[in-house]
Amino acid sequence: QVDVIAPAPLRQLKRISESRNARVLNSAELRTIFLNMDSFRNELTYSNIKQKNPFKDKRVRLAIYHAININAIKSKTMRGFSKPSALLISPILFPLAEEFNRFPFDLARARKLMSEAGYRNGFDVVLDCPNNRCVNDEQICTSLIHMLAKIGIRVRLRAVPKARFFERVTATSRYDSSMSLLGWTPGSMDGLEILTHLAGCRDANGNGALFNLGGYCNRQIDHLAGLARTELDTARRNRLLARAFRIIHDEAGLIPLHQQAVVWGVSNGVSVAMRQDNQIRFDLMRFAADSAAVH
Repeated sequence: QVDVIAPAPLRQLKRISESRNARVLNSAELRTIFLNMDSFRNELTYSNIKQKNPFKDKRVRLAIYHAININAIKSKTMRGFSKPSALLISPILFPLAEEFNRFPFDLARARKLMSEAGYRNGFDVVLDCPNNRCVNDEQICTSLIHMLAKIGIRVRLRAVPKARFFERVTATSRYDSSMSLLGWTPGSMDGLEILTHLAGCRDANGNGALFNLGGYCNRQIDHLAGLARTELDTARRNRLLARAFRIIHDEAGLIPLHQQAVVWGVSNGVSVAMRQDNQIRFDLMRFAADSAAVH
């Protein structure tokens, strides 16, 4: 009945593919989905742990990383329409991406790290998640709840429409969240934007890296970003960015999950060019005379 559905619901792809009137188009998207943990406050707001913050301990963040079965999320939650990532930026946009590998799914290692950090019995926390922004965002968060329960982290999900989500987790409400799921495509198509907006240091009001929702801070990252900002040699600049990404990776300051796929349902009466930034450009569409848009 329509010309284009963007994005198409993953649960409906079989129905669309088997239709005589429409087809499925898909491509890797540049958007990276990742986890933020509040490592800024001295006490975790939405938790049963008082007078301290488990997420300030690198071992807890690494435990969470090791507890995530990213291949299960890909195959079951995303129905194969995702690409697991070790970086906060798509490898399409960063030539040194092949140097990075995800920490492996390893529950034994995760439990050992939790015990070493003093959280053998785990803790409670609230996970904020949009339910209408990224592909299967609420379902991803639900999957994470089950995975983290296996290392004693008892997660309560707070899934809301994106307008309410952003009002809570950003500077508007002084980052009123202990843990959140976010997706980001760098508008500049450059890794420096990730360091500047998502992983640089900030204060409680957002001065600094405004969209660093968890407040993770390592001053060396800011230093490397500053050097990259004025470096004209491309190879040296990429190496500076890689050093900063390595710090984020090794400290699990933010935890990348995957790049989601662009998946559209398209009528047979339409020809269209898909963009990997998921922008819908009508000037790249052509409609047959009997398409829904004409009528």
